[in-house]
Amino acid sequence: MVTTLLRCLPVILDNVDMSKGSTKLANAIRLTKKEITKLQKIEQDGKKQETGNQC
Repeated sequence: MVTTLLRCLPVILDNVDMSKGSTKLANAIRLTKKEITKLQKIEQDGKKQETGNQC
């Protein structure tokens, strides 16, 4: 699920029409992009743990 979000959300956010100048929309996009970077770190840490646990 996280992988799908990390793949799709940036594409969706980049294609949002910001021409109306809504500050709420701009703020929501900015905060979501910050959360995406956090999710990427979590996913990378999970992959490191998976490879470290294999025998």
